[in-house]
Amino acid sequence: MAIRFHLIALAVGAALLVPFTASADENNCPYKGRTPASSAEWRIYAKHQKERYKKYDMNCDGTLSAAERAAEDRDDDSDAAEFVHAVERGQKEGYQITLNEKGETVPPISASGELNPEIKERGIFLLRDSFEDVSIFSRPKSPQKASGASFSWSRDGTIDNSVWSAQGVMSYAYTWPGTAGTPGDPYILGFSLAPAIQFNRSANSSAAKKSKDVDFLGFSATSEIGIADGRGSANYFRVRPNYITDFDGEAKSWSIVAEWQPFLDRQPFRLSQPNDLGPIIWQLDPILRLQYAHQLNGSTDPIFDHNDDPLRIGPVLGLTIQPTGVFNLPKMFQDSTLFASYQYLTDVENGDTSYLLKAGVNFNLDDDGHTALKVSYSKGQLEETGNDIDEVKVGLTAKW
Repeated sequence: MAIRFHLIALAVGAALLVPFTASADENNCPYKGRTPASSAEWRIYAKHQKERYKKYDMNCDGTLSAAERAAEDRDDDSDAAEFVHAVERGQKEGYQITLNEKGETVPPISASGELNPEIKERGIFLLRDSFEDVSIFSRPKSPQKASGASFSWSRDGTIDNSVWSAQGVMSYAYTWPGTAGTPGDPYILGFSLAPAIQFNRSANSSAAKKSKDVDFLGFSATSEIGIADGRGSANYFRVRPNYITDFDGEAKSWSIVAEWQPFLDRQPFRLSQPNDLGPIIWQLDPILRLQYAHQLNGSTDPIFDHNDDPLRIGPVLGLTIQPTGVFNLPKMFQDSTLFASYQYLTDVENGDTSYLLKAGVNFNLDDDGHTALKVSYSKGQLEETGNDIDEVKVGLTAKW
């Protein structure tokens, strides 16, 4: 049931990438199959070759009445409101929207109010909870919206046990932009290369709890290419080789991960981009993930319990929610971010399944969102090792 639900969710996201099309209104004058009988009718026919007369001259007299012009003005006002909304949304997301020497907006905004995908050549340092917390490397989530790498310490005096943990991904992503082609035609948005170090370490001081330790250190390099359809949507494809060790340097495995992430920037629903919904802004990041792993040095990681070379595939969904300021909340809550992610992978050979749920809330401690107090819950199996995890954490998080 869970597999079916998430495949359906991902399929819906993919379907949303199909361009929305609408045919122009039919000419209201009855001249198809009938030749105009007079110069006056030829005049009306000629005017109705223009879209505004086709759409608004409802009585087919070749003149726009006051009521017909009012209908045209209402539609123009609606289009302008969509355009202004796109400008304000882009400014809210950090874009500096300007006009070039041709009077065109930079980045491009279509007449329907779509802020088209834009990629800049730049290098950027990233510190996040996981790769899905980055979203798209060439246009990552802002620190305010990210979950971030977490660092925590706890003490249980009843069993004389202390636990410290650190979890996150540290990466430097460099992006080279592509060149837009003819408007409406597909083109390459850009290419990104992002070497990264992924870490997940949890250590118990009590010998009785050592079996619950997590010891994972990974080295990877992600390659990402974005392909736009020229109409406000795009597809991002990633390949990421990983070399997995523990903190003592003992090699455990290597793996290759391939991903597809759709990007949709159309009203009323946007994928891998923020959506306005009254008092909140929410973002859904759908990813289809394929992972091949190979065991090294007789690793005892659970991912290899039934297969030394597992090939797994499945969806990953990430969700972030922030308040917009509609309600007069205390600053601590106004600057908070709710986050959740869910991964469900199935072994292609034997049908074994694994999942990983993460959910929590960040209370940002600075205006730029680089530090926060994080309360989180994780349950399932770690993607890289298959170790079971079921834990609640309260700690500090760092985000860049």
